[in-house]
Amino acid sequence: MQFLGTTRVLGTTRDHRLTVARISGDRRPGDYTLVNLETRKVELLAQTRPELTREMLAPVSPVEVQVRDGTIYGHVTSPERSPVNLAQRIKAQVLLMQGGDRRAPAEHARRMRAALEEAGNPAEWLYDVRQGHGAAGNEPRREMCQRVLDCLAKNTAKRVDTT
Repeated sequence: MQFLGTTRVLGTTRDHRLTVARISGDRRPGDYTLVNLETRKVELLAQTRPELTREMLAPVSPVEVQVRDGTIYGHVTSPERSPVNLAQRIKAQVLLMQGGDRRAPAEHARRMRAALEEAGNPAEWLYDVRQGHGAAGNEPRREMCQRVLDCLAKNTAKRVDTT
């Protein structure tokens, strides 16, 4: 198992026996640990985002890109699963809004819509080929906002007036 990450010492006791460190990495949001240098034991103190399991996070790999004036170092996230492959796990009502956008092709939204329908959770759908990445113009914006409000009203609990 490759660990791509960092260990950062946050503090040490005066006698240098105990150290608090934060360990984080590509599939580990961050663990705060107490390291006993005398006994060589590590105790978990707290976790950042414990609800995010290793399986939920995509692996990250280091990359080096040679450019004209040297090397650029970076990291690339490897996509594990796309939302369309997890449609059966989505239980909330979904409102998909799509325009004729090159950055977010309509085919992606259509595939998600089909996957949700197959999973028994048909999405509400708003598609306007004339719109791009966002709504331009008053009427398209009004329609988009109205659809969001309608979806929220239909799918959230109504407030109870206790007065």
